[in-house]
Amino acid sequence: MRPYPGNQDISNEEKKIFNYRLRRARRVCKNAFGILARRFRIYQRRLSLTPEHVNIVVAATVALHNFLRNSKTYCSEEDLRENVNHGLVDLFQIGGNASQAVFEIREKFKTYFLSNAGSVPWQTNIVRRGFQHHSL
Repeated sequence: MRPYPGNQDISNEEKKIFNYRLRRARRVCKNAFGILARRFRIYQRRLSLTPEHVNIVVAATVALHNFLRNSKTYCSEEDLRENVNHGLVDLFQIGGNASQAVFEIREKFKTYFLSNAGSVPWQTNIVRRGFQHHSL
């Protein structure tokens, strides 16, 4: 999912909040995938699998990782903090045109992030203060 372009979120706080939340989610995914990529060789190369099989592989490696974490010899805290991008490709490099459905999904997430059910207490303050793109 793409953030709103910078020229669209300049004066629109709702779009800024969406972009902030999307960046946070991307960072969490990138960190989690980095941990898996360091531990499982399958993530060191492109996966030539159907989306359904990718879901199975990811679920299996997450379960295996969680099981093995109980072993003190599996990985250290330092290993978990290390920043590695194995197997990740920036979405900006992929390109392509988004369908109308993608824009509608983005709008639904924006609405959810602003609702009582989906908002977090600090999001408005962070956006009004001006979050740094590189820190997210």
